[in-house]
Amino acid sequence: MGGVRLRVKQAFCARWWLAAAVFVLGAAASFAQAPQAARTSEHAASPWTAEYFDGDALCKDAAIVLGTANASMWKPLSLSPSTPPVVRDNALWVRIARADMRDADMNGVAVFAGRRIATVYHGFETNFSSNAPSGTAPNSRRNSPMADPDVIDLPNPWPAGRFWYLCVASPHPIASWFLRLQPTTIHREVTTHRARVVVGCFAVMLTMLMSALFFGWTLKDRVYLFYVGHVSAFMVFQAVRNQLVSYVTFPWAWIASLVGSGLSVLCAWHFLSEFLLVGRTLPLLDRWLRRLAWGAFLASCALPLIGSFLGPRHSVTVVVQAVMNALTVVVCAGALVVVVVLAAKRQRFASYLLLGWTPLFVVAVLSAAEIITGTVQPIWAQWVLPAAAFESLVLSFGMAARTLDLRNERDVARRTAEIDPLTGVLNRRGVFARLEQLQADVAGSDRRHALLYCDLDFFKRINDQHGHDAGDACLQHFVACAQSVLRSEDAVGRMGGEEFVLLLNAQGESQALAVAERLRAKLHESAATWRDTVIPLTASIGVAFIDAQTPFATALSKADGALYRAKDEGRDRVSVA
Repeated sequence: MGGVRLRVKQAFCARWWLAAAVFVLGAAASFAQAPQAARTSEHAASPWTAEYFDGDALCKDAAIVLGTANASMWKPLSLSPSTPPVVRDNALWVRIARADMRDADMNGVAVFAGRRIATVYHGFETNFSSNAPSGTAPNSRRNSPMADPDVIDLPNPWPAGRFWYLCVASPHPIASWFLRLQPTTIHREVTTHRARVVVGCFAVMLTMLMSALFFGWTLKDRVYLFYVGHVSAFMVFQAVRNQLVSYVTFPWAWIASLVGSGLSVLCAWHFLSEFLLVGRTLPLLDRWLRRLAWGAFLASCALPLIGSFLGPRHSVTVVVQAVMNALTVVVCAGALVVVVVLAAKRQRFASYLLLGWTPLFVVAVLSAAEIITGTVQPIWAQWVLPAAAFESLVLSFGMAARTLDLRNERDVARRTAEIDPLTGVLNRRGVFARLEQLQADVAGSDRRHALLYCDLDFFKRINDQHGHDAGDACLQHFVACAQSVLRSEDAVGRMGGEEFVLLLNAQGESQALAVAERLRAKLHESAATWRDTVIPLTASIGVAFIDAQTPFATALSKADGALYRAKDEGRDRVSVA
């Protein structure tokens, strides 16, 4: 049995490393296509030029922006990622000219990199009226489920010598804007690559989540449920961040993002605490980090409400957001310290968390640094989802290893509870458990199982003459003889003292009698040996049967009666109920 378990564990570890290697190689191969797409976009000759309005003007100020007196307010807008972005609040006016009219049929798009756009007003100068553009006018659109939240199609055909104006409004304040003009083919190439990576990562996380949900529900183990909460909340957070739910408008997208991040942190710490039993090894740190995780979650729930009533720039909103971010950082840092400490103590499950969480933690920190510094073309943000998918994969294997250990412990405990320590066969509890199985097997069928009730003759005399150690040796000798005449599907159990029960699976009367007679004869012909003392043994055996009409309790009583009849008739014989 130990060799089988060792091979199972070795195969388990081999599959784990193979799956991890395949995932990492697949992610690397997928991302290897991104630089090629970027180079294609960078070296493509852009037929458009862009300018931005360097003044205070909201989207409702169309007359001001289109006025001829403010021509000096239009400044060149570089489309290179290496230049600083345009700093504006939540609205930006841009005008685009078609510099190269030779390829009049080239379709293009304007991409506001990483910026969620709520409303877009666009058109040539003669399409705009002097009044504020209407949200339902032909030259405006709002986000719909099928519209990219950061992409605007450029007009085609394009009249020569005409400017195309657009004003974009964000659902919440944004520190800076960066515009990228691309041919439609290049944009589709980049978008397809990004969609492939995002869908692949979400597929991995969703698969691991569904597996954990199934095992958590089946095993009633809340560690799996905390893992489900962590991954599902993180997926909601990333779905909003990656604009997979573009039809969710502000403030609902903001609410889902904030609450999702807070719930993910809360469930992540509870999962870690239960998974590594931190409450036993580091109880004080566990209590404090639980409180901080709850604080981060409550702050994430309160922030959207406060922001909706007081505004995103209100001092209270800013303070609550700072508190939420600080608590999140402290909980994540504390979790990483706990994992490192327990991994250094050679706790096996901590190594799973260290392997799974370290890449995500590093990428998240670098991505946050890019956001704080206002990096125009972030490098690490695109690695958050692959790192999260890798984390979910590693943690799922860690929980599988934990479940395997728990099952082994449960099997050992069950075996200890149902096995007689002296003889190694079933004890009374194990016998009744097996009888219940046999009873369920014959229900509603014509199947029949035999039950042999055995008692060693004059066993008290053996104990009195040779001692209890000799009696134990005789019991072990009887078990060896019984096992020699039984099949692998049969069982033997000790009811107590010198009484044993043999359970014969699907045996008729003649077959059961033959087994009982072989056992009686073998025991009669072979003697037990203890300290060079030969002790003759005989046994009386009563036979009964379990079927659909005879429950096991009745069969056990009948076999016991047949046993005593065999004793009354002179012992060392078989009697049938």
